[in-house]
This record gives sequence, structure tokens and C-alpha cells, in this order.
Amino acid sequence: MPRQSLRRYLTPIQLQEYQPSVTTVNNNVLIEAEKDIDNIIANFATGDYRKAFIGNQVFNNAVFDGQTVTVNDLRATEGTYSRVVVELLSGSNIGARFLVQSQLGNELTFFETSGITGTFAIKVYQLAKAPFYKDYNAFNNKYSKSIDELVKEAVAYQYVYRVDNSASMNIKYPVASESLQGENYSFNYNTNEPLSIRQRISPQAWDILGFLTVQSNS
Repeated sequence: MPRQSLRRYLTPIQLQEYQPSVTTVNNNVLIEAEKDIDNIIANFATGDYRKAFIGNQVFNNAVFDGQTVTVNDLRATEGTYSRVVVELLSGSNIGARFLVQSQLGNELTFFETSGITGTFAIKVYQLAKAPFYKDYNAFNNKYSKSIDELVKEAVAYQYVYRVDNSASMNIKYPVASESLQGENYSFNYNTNEPLSIRQRISPQAWDILGFLTVQSNS
């Protein structure tokens, strides 16, 4: 099964709308870009920028049927549980996680099929920093959630940044020295000073979301 995003901040089509130079979308890079942006948003963001869904909830006897799960004990206004993560707490697939696209009554529908059938215990929570509380709206006895445009734009910039800097994105330490021996060029890294997340983030993405971060500008 292809790797699934637990954030879904951007679809491939939306990414190409924000960044027209992107002709082919690598899903794994997009997922990592979403994680990068989550990592710079403060964990304790409050007010309108706190998470739309707070806390963890555990349910027993949740019935999985591929792309849906029915939670008999779930009582909430339609849409309350959209964009939350369902994590299996029992069975052979324990630890598997799926992002909810929509909720109707006590039935949750995933963005993609889980490939799982049967009855299991689950935990429900919002993994992603967005949607924010301000993006959680009520109308006609239903709730809708959306992803802030600034978050989408930042992810798009970070995707391009990851592609352009693919050779160095996974380096965890700063270069302490360089050496050349014959035709072999090598770097020595300072393992006492790990690179900060700030040093692996697109400058444009950082500027867009700077008001939500508590990271060092250095």
C-alpha cells in the first residue's frame, strides 16, 4: 500500500497550483514537507491557532470495513471527527493509523481504504497542527474544517525546497571541516551541535509561518 499522509495539507493538484514549476509530484516528499511545516508550528499555540480537536479518545468495538469504521459509542455533531487520526489499539494491525476524511453519525470515512475488516479498539486524536480552531466552522448543524491557506502555501514552498536540496536534507549536523584526498572530497561533521529545524526549512515557508513558531532565527 502506498504511504498515506496523516495530515493531507495539500493534494498533488493543489501543490502544482501553488508551485507551477512542479511537473511531477513525489508523494513521499510531499508527506515529509507536511511534517517539516508541522515541526515549526509551536506545540502550545493557543487561541485561534490551537488545534481544532483537542485530546485523545479511546473507543472499544470499532467496526472496520475497508474505507470506513463504525464507532457505536460515538455521539457528536456531523463533521466533528473529520481530519482526525484513527489508530488501532488491538488486532494484528495494532499501531496502524488512518486519516478521517468525513464523519456522518457514528461512521467515519477515511481518505484511503484501510484494507482492514473486523472489530477493534481504537484511539482518536488530531495528529496534525492544522486544522486550527479558527478553521472549525458550524453551519446547518454540521461542522466543517479547512486547512489555513498559509499552511498550504508553506508546505508548497517546503516541497520545492526539499527537492532542490535533496542531497543535504537528511544531514543532521553542521559541517566542521572539509578535506580533499586525491579525487575524493569529504566532509567532517560536528556531532555535538545538531542542526536546528530552522536550518532545514524553506526561507519562504519560514517567513509565512514565522508568527506561529518559537524556533530560533539563527
